[in-house]
This record gives sequence, structure tokens and C-alpha cells, in this order.
Amino acid sequence: MNDVNFCHKLYDDIMKIYNDTFAYRVTTYEDNPFKAQIEYIPVGFNDLINHITALDSISSCVQFDLKESVFLLNIEVCTKETGECYLIIHVYSKLKTVCYDLSSKDWNLKTGNIQKKIFIFSEKDVYSMSNTNHRYYPTNLKDLSIFPKELISILVSRFNDTDTYILKDFITDNFFPPVRLNEICLYHNKKDYLEKTFKLSLPKSVNKLPLNQSYAVCCALKYIKPEQQQLIFTLKYDFDAKYKKYNITKRKRESIAANYLKSLLSARLVDINQSVLNDYIDFSLQLCKPVDILAGKKRIVKLHNEITDEIIEKSNKLSKITIPETPLKYLKLPKEFVLLKSQKALINEGRINHNCVGAYGQDIISGKCVIYSANIQNEHLTIEIKFIKIKNEYKFYVAQCYKACNIPCSPDILAYVRECLAKCSDKAIKKYIKAVKKMKHSPVRNGKEAK
Repeated sequence: MNDVNFCHKLYDDIMKIYNDTFAYRVTTYEDNPFKAQIEYIPVGFNDLINHITALDSISSCVQFDLKESVFLLNIEVCTKETGECYLIIHVYSKLKTVCYDLSSKDWNLKTGNIQKKIFIFSEKDVYSMSNTNHRYYPTNLKDLSIFPKELISILVSRFNDTDTYILKDFITDNFFPPVRLNEICLYHNKKDYLEKTFKLSLPKSVNKLPLNQSYAVCCALKYIKPEQQQLIFTLKYDFDAKYKKYNITKRKRESIAANYLKSLLSARLVDINQSVLNDYIDFSLQLCKPVDILAGKKRIVKLHNEITDEIIEKSNKLSKITIPETPLKYLKLPKEFVLLKSQKALINEGRINHNCVGAYGQDIISGKCVIYSANIQNEHLTIEIKFIKIKNEYKFYVAQCYKACNIPCSPDILAYVRECLAKCSDKAIKKYIKAVKKMKHSPVRNGKEAK
């Protein structure tokens, strides 16, 4: 019975949040007193509906998109055949499309897929299930990031025996790490959380920094010269907005560190060649060499050239460069674009265009990019192509397109290169997806019989 009382009490507490405010629309069901659908109403939404209603020249049903995503969840208390009770929350993907019926003067959201399910069984048992792999795992704070702060506070308080002072910092800073709900009480403040996460000793001033910045700082510390590490907490520097959002996972810490260091040095060295700076930091991390955060422009160029030579020297042992199984492997640009397939070709390209592309061999092998050369409008170009994956969709993009000495090409040439890439993208991505499906259904993979 304890689990029944717990689930019913939690349901009532959650519903009280939404019934007490006009910012949400709550739909309940007669067949189940412990089931509801909750929709967040964006600011200005009612004014928009009134404006649409006042128009005479529109059909009976109107569909429109909102600038702000609409929050939608279903919440229900369920009972197993064994009599065990649990509360389930269905979290939908961000919704922006609204359908408004003029005859009934009612609106409905165009519902997308369920993004996540959260199962709450008792005071100690709460699990999430992702819609991508359908696996259960202990619910963490990151799973609640799209919830209103009141709902987050209620759920966290139910699964912690002591006060959770740091939760206010997490919510205020909009920082939701993958910390299990019942472990949030283990951290007293920002400093305590970061020290335990990174196994570091940090100054008290770290409590004054936004968590997205202090977390990035901690990721970067191991890549900074030891004598400069404490300086990073005193530098007057506004964290670049484009680096504020990142995936908070352990395996992403190196890329978080790289982006933070690039942002830090770019803010201080305003007119520096960004390509040189980016390569210096990327190559330093690749060789586990400390980054000099106080270096000037000339010093950065000198360090860049030295580390480039070191990488090229190590890469000389590579003969043929193999592109791994990524969409890049299937990309075929027009004949005027030459794919550089060997370390020798990369080094020669670096000599021709006076750049450090000879050090990109390892990046190609790891699937990060491919390098092309091309002669367009009497200009010899070195072109780096990368890809990204967003919501299971792949997209290629031109990361770099430079003339000699890392001078950017003209906007017209860049537009032409992007146009050529766009024409070849769909075919390459389809080939890659087909190859992946074939590998999944193959009876033998990697020399072993598939189970």
C-alpha cells in the first residue's frame, strides 16, 4: 500500500502546481481520477487566439506555428496485475504547431513522438526510458531539464532524504547534469559538485561563476599550463554564448575544453587568424600538450607551427589514409574537387597552400573530416568537409575553404562549393544509411558471427 499512497500523493502534488496557474491547460479524464494531460501555454498565446478569432477571411480550422515550443506531458497512476502501483510521465518532443477550431473555439497541439517516459515506483525507484533505444536507466536531473522548475523541485525532493541546496543553482543556471535524482543531496554547492565530479581542488570563487562556465573551466584545466591554471578563475572574460550549450557527458569533456579555450583566446586576441588558433588548440589536445592561455598572436603562430611539424612528423608513418564508416566515406564531389587520400598528398597540399593540412591525417582516420583540394576561378583551395547528426539526420558542411596562407576564399566561391556539396549530399547519406542497414543484418560482422 505504501507505493499506492506515494504515487497518489505525488500525483496530487504535481497537479496542484498546474491547477493553481493560468499558464497551463489541464485536461482530466472521467475514467481515471489519476490521469491528466498538461499543456504549457506560451506568453501571448491567448492574445494570438483572440486575433485569429476576429478574422473573417479564414477557414473553420487554422494551423499555425509558434516561435516558442509548447510543453506537453501526460501523467497517470497505473496499477500492475500484482497490485503494484506506479506513476508514469510521458514527455513529448518539443511542439510548435497548433490547430485552432473556430467552431468549437478550442485548440489542440499537433502531437509529436514521445521523447521520454519516466516511471516512478516508490520513494527510491524512478527510471527513465528513452524513445531511441527503449532501455531503462535510473532517472537523472538531465531527464527533467524540459520540466518547469516547480515540477523539478517536487520530484527531486521526493527522492532525497536531506535538503538539496544545489538544486536552486542548477535551475537558476539552467544547468542539468546527468546526476541521479537521489544523489543530488550529496552536493552542497557548486564548488562541492565540481570538485567531486572532476576530482579537483577549486577556489571558493567558483561558486560565483555560472555552472555552464565553471564546468567548462574544469574540463579545460587539465589542458592548461600548470602555472596558469589558477589564472583562469580570475580572468575577466564573458563566456561566448555559442559555447554555452553543450552535452554534459564525460566523453564530451575534451571537446568542451577545446571550445572553451578557443572562446577564451578568441575574446582576448580579437584579430587573430581563427583557423590558426583552432588548429593550435586542437593539435595541443591531440598531443596532450598544455595550452598557453597567455600567449600573444605571434606566440600562438609560433606554437602552432611547432606543433604542426610535430604532428606531421608522427603522421609520416601513415601511407594510405582510410576513411572510416561515416557519411564522409560515401561523399563524391565533382571531378574538379580532388580528395586527398594519403599522408603524402596532405603534406604536399600543405606545402602548396602554405597551411597545416598535413597534420589532419589523424582527424580523417577518426572520421572527423575529409580534405579536398580544388582549382576554382584561378584560385587553389584547400577544403575541409565535416558532418553533423541532428535528430537522426545527417548534414554535411564546409568547415574550411581557404586559399594560400589560410586566407578565406571569396563569398562567391564559398557559395559555389556549398552548392556542389549540397547536390552530392543526399546520395552520399542514402548510401551510408543503406550500408549501415546491410551491416546490421549481415550474419558476420567484424570477423565474428553475429549473435
